[in-house]
Amino acid sequence: GRVWHPCFDNFKEKARYTFKVKAKDNQRAHCNGRMLSERIVDGTNTRVWQLDEAIPTYLASIALGDYTTIQKQHKGAFEDVAIELAAASEDTARLNKSFIHLPKAIDAYEYWFGPHRWSKVGFTLVPFHSGAMEHATNISYPIYAVDGTLQRERLMAHELGHSWWGNLVTCASAKDMWINEGMASYAVHLFSEYTYGKKNYLRTVQQNHYQVLRRAHIVEKGYRPVAEVPHRYTYGMHVYDKGAVIAHNLR
Repeated sequence: GRVWHPCFDNFKEKARYTFKVKAKDNQRAHCNGRMLSERIVDGTNTRVWQLDEAIPTYLASIALGDYTTIQKQHKGAFEDVAIELAAASEDTARLNKSFIHLPKAIDAYEYWFGPHRWSKVGFTLVPFHSGAMEHATNISYPIYAVDGTLQRERLMAHELGHSWWGNLVTCASAKDMWINEGMASYAVHLFSEYTYGKKNYLRTVQQNHYQVLRRAHIVEKGYRPVAEVPHRYTYGMHVYDKGAVIAHNLR
C-alpha cells in the first residue's frame, strides 16, 4: 500500500476507500467496492468507486483496461450475492466456462464460514504471469488461467476463500500468514467436497498431507509450526499446505 498512497501498511489497521479514476474513454477502471458513477466527457472516462467495508491497505486495487463487464446475481444462503467479472471482450466466453463453478464455491463457503459480507464477488483479468491477488471485491486474476476449462478452478476457489480468510479475518502479522493462506488453501478442499463429493475431498486432503510430510521440512529447512514462520518462508509450504492440514485436523 505505501508504495502508491499514504497509509498504515500493516495487517491490523483497516481503511475504507473512495476511488476517482480518470482514463481514456476506451479504458475502464475496476476498483474495490461498488461503482457510484461513470462519466465520459471529451474522450475521458471518469469512474467513481466506493468500498464501504474496511480493509487492510494491501488489499486496495485499481485495474484499468479495455474491459467488458459481466454482471450476475447469485442467490446465496443469506441474501443475493452480486458477481462482477471484468475481462477483454475476447476473453469473456472462456471466462464464463472456466468460472462455471463460482456459484458453488460461494455456496460452499457460506455453508462453512457464514455469509459473504462484501458488496460483490469481483474478479478482474490482468496480465499476471503466475498466481493471483485477493484484492477485496476486485480479485486480480491471471488471463492465462482462463482458458475455457476447469483445470485451474482451484485458483479461483482459493482467491474467493480470501473473502473470508485474509480479507475479513486477517492475520495480525505476517508471522501468522497461515490464517490467510492456509485457510484459503483449505477452503479449496471444501470447494472440492461441495462440488465433486467427499471422496474427492479426501483424496485432495491426503495428497496435500503426503506432500507436506514428504517435502515441507526439506524445502524450508526444518520442521516448523504454522505460527511464527520466518519471513523468508511467509509464502511457503508450511503456511499454505501445512496450514490446510491444520484446518482439516481442526475439522
